[in-house]
Amino acid sequence: MKIVDYLIRAESRDAWLAFAQEQGWIVEGETADNVQIDEIGPVVLEPGDETTPPVMDEWYHVNLRLLDPPGDVDAKLAEGRLVTTDPMGIDAMETGVEPERVQVLDHADIATPIRIWAGGMHFPEADDGL
Repeated sequence: MKIVDYLIRAESRDAWLAFAQEQGWIVEGETADNVQIDEIGPVVLEPGDETTPPVMDEWYHVNLRLLDPPGDVDAKLAEGRLVTTDPMGIDAMETGVEPERVQVLDHADIATPIRIWAGGMHFPEADDGL
């Protein structure tokens, strides 16, 4: 079985859900059989202290795992425009327009994912796109 993981961030949970439904990963409110989703939400980029608040990325983050994905999934996820995320400075392929933007993050730019799947992450090969 081929396993492929993607790191996704969306401007909101609603934007993520609409994108996931459009891709067929969520059907009638249920996760598709070949899909696993770990919804993370906003993330802390830099922890704060007693005098400084933490630096947050308020976008909605998701780990997406596809089991035996169709051969065109990387090409479909690489559609859109290349952007550099703010404030993270990570390359991503972005679709949609504000406030419904969704970004597939370039895993090569992320030293440590926020959360990882048990058994590790299985990112697309370098020649597969993101």
